[in-house]
Amino acid sequence: MTSTATTTTSNDDDDLSAYKEKFLDKFPLTETEVDRLLLLFPLTTNDETNDSVKIVHHNNNTHQDDDDEWHATTLRQIQESILPKARQWLFVEAPNLACPLLPYDIPDDKEKSALCSAFYFLEAMVSMMGRRGSRFLINFVYTVASNGQNSTTNGGGPTPEALVDILYRHLMAALQITTTIHKQQQNIVTDPPKAWIRSLSKTAGSSVSRSAWTEWINNVLPQSIRGLSTFYYHVLFPNSGTSSSSTSRGPNSLPPLSLPQTDQDSFFWRGSSSSSSSSYNNNIPLTLTCMAPSLSSGNKWYRLYSSNWDGLSFLALQNALLSYTGATVMLVRPKKEGHNNNTTTPSSVFGFYTDSPWKESNSWFGGEGFDSFLFYINDNDLGVYWPTWETSNGHYMYLNASPQNSGIQQQATALRGLAMGGISADTPRVHLTPSLENCKATVTDTTYASGALLPDDPDGMPSSPFFDVDALEVWAIASKEEYLQHRAAGTKQLARKEETRQRAAQVDRSQFLNDFQTGAFINNLFDHREEARGRHDFVAADSGSGYFVEEKPPSISALSPEKEAKSPLGQGDGEETQ
Repeated sequence: MTSTATTTTSNDDDDLSAYKEKFLDKFPLTETEVDRLLLLFPLTTNDETNDSVKIVHHNNNTHQDDDDEWHATTLRQIQESILPKARQWLFVEAPNLACPLLPYDIPDDKEKSALCSAFYFLEAMVSMMGRRGSRFLINFVYTVASNGQNSTTNGGGPTPEALVDILYRHLMAALQITTTIHKQQQNIVTDPPKAWIRSLSKTAGSSVSRSAWTEWINNVLPQSIRGLSTFYYHVLFPNSGTSSSSTSRGPNSLPPLSLPQTDQDSFFWRGSSSSSSSSYNNNIPLTLTCMAPSLSSGNKWYRLYSSNWDGLSFLALQNALLSYTGATVMLVRPKKEGHNNNTTTPSSVFGFYTDSPWKESNSWFGGEGFDSFLFYINDNDLGVYWPTWETSNGHYMYLNASPQNSGIQQQATALRGLAMGGISADTPRVHLTPSLENCKATVTDTTYASGALLPDDPDGMPSSPFFDVDALEVWAIASKEEYLQHRAAGTKQLARKEETRQRAAQVDRSQFLNDFQTGAFINNLFDHREEARGRHDFVAADSGSGYFVEEKPPSISALSPEKEAKSPLGQGDGEETQ
C-alpha cells in the first residue's frame, strides 16, 4: 500500500510550522502536541525502517534518561512480539481512513500538497488517540483485519478470530506499556480469549460485516477500544506518564485503559490463592474492564464482601451492600449438579453492576438515572445485558431478606432475598435466596436484554435455572476519597436501621412487661384452651399432658388415666353407654 503523504511540490508547504495556528484551530491538540506530531510527519514517507523506537524518540533532544530507555525497550518488545505491524497501521492505514475537514483555501489533493497530507495525518493521529470518539477506532480495527492475510472468508468479511485478535493485541500492548512505565514487567498472553471469539461468532457468524462488528463492540465490550487510544497515545507521546485523567492527556481524550487496581485478593481474579499468576492470564478482570467506563476508569476496587474470607452468609452480604452507597459490582459463581465445580478456577461467573445504592425495601428500586447491567463470563462464552427501557416500571434491584423487617410494611407475599431484573414484582430474573441455596437465574425478562447467565449442562442441553451459590464477592469502585464518603454514608444508614430495630424491640418488651404485670398475658395465653373446648377435632387434656386433634372425639385412653372414670364418653372403648 502506498503512503498517504508524498514529496512536497509547493514552496508554501515547505515549512508546516507556519500553519500551526490553522492546525490548532482545526484539531483538538495542544501547541506542544502539534510540534511533536509535525516532527513525526516525515516518517509517513520514510519506508527505510520499522523500528518503533525511532518513531517515539524522533525529536530534537538526543539525551535519553533511564525512563526513556525503558520505554523504548518496551516498545521494541511490543513491536516484535505483540504488534509487528504497528508502524504501518499508524502511519499508513490510519491516514488513509481519515477524513479531515479541510480549510477552504487548501485543495484536497494529497498527491501535490504536503500541507493537505499533513491535515490528513493530523486528523488520523487525533482519531487514533480517541479524540474523535470511538467510531474511527472501531472502523480502523475492521479495516486492518480485512487487509490482513488469511483473515477473510468467502463471504468477504474478516473472521471473528482476526478481529478479536487485533483488538486483544492492542489491549495487551496498552497494558504492557502503561505498567512498564512503572517498571512492572508482565508476562503477556497474546492468544485472544475464546469467550470473546464465540460471543462475536454468535452475533455475526463466520464472516463479520462492518455493522455487525460495530454493534458487537458497542453492546458487549464498548471500552475495549480504549486499548488502541491508550497505546497509540503513548507511542506518539512517550513522556506523557500514566495519569488516569483524560484532561491531562489533551482535549477530548478518552480515559486511558486500566485494569482493576486493588490491594486485596479476589477469588475470581486470582483463583483461591493470592500467589497465583498475574491477572493478565485471567480474562475476568480484563473483560470487566472492557464493559463499562466506571469499571475501567482507573479507580481502585475495594472488597466489600467475599464468601472466601467472610463466609457464605446472606446476612454478611446484606450488611456489606447496605454499608456502602456508591457503585458496586457483584460476582457470583454458581454451583450446579452435574458440573465440575473446580474450587480453584472460577470457570463460570455471572454478575451485576450498578451505581445505584442498595437499600432494604419490599419495593423494587434503581432504574432511570442509574447505570446497571447484568453480565456473564465463561471460558467459552460472554454476554452483557443492558436495560431495555421497554417499560416505565422496570424491575432493576430488590433487597429484602427478613419476613418481618422492622420499619418496613411487609406484604404477606413479599419476595425474600436479593433480586435483579424481572418480569413482575414476584418473578425476578436473578433471585438469591436468604439461604443462598435453590437460587434462580433465567434467560429473559422485561428489564434487561435476554441472554444466558448460567453455563449449559455437560450434555449441551439448556441449563436448569436453579443453582446454589458456590462463591460470591461484592466490590466497590471509587477513588479513595469517594470510597470513604460512601462508606461513611452507608455506616450511618446501617446505624439508623439498627436504632429503629432496637426502638421497636424496646416497645415490644415494654408491652410484654405491662401485660404480665396486669395479668393480661396469662389470661390471653390460656384463652385458647377454653375456646377450643367442645370442638370434636380439638381436645385439650386437663392434666396438661397435651392436645389432641382427631376427626372424631378421642378415646378415653387418649386422655389421662385419672380422668377416665369421669369421662362423659363412658367406658374405655370410647363408645357411648347404651
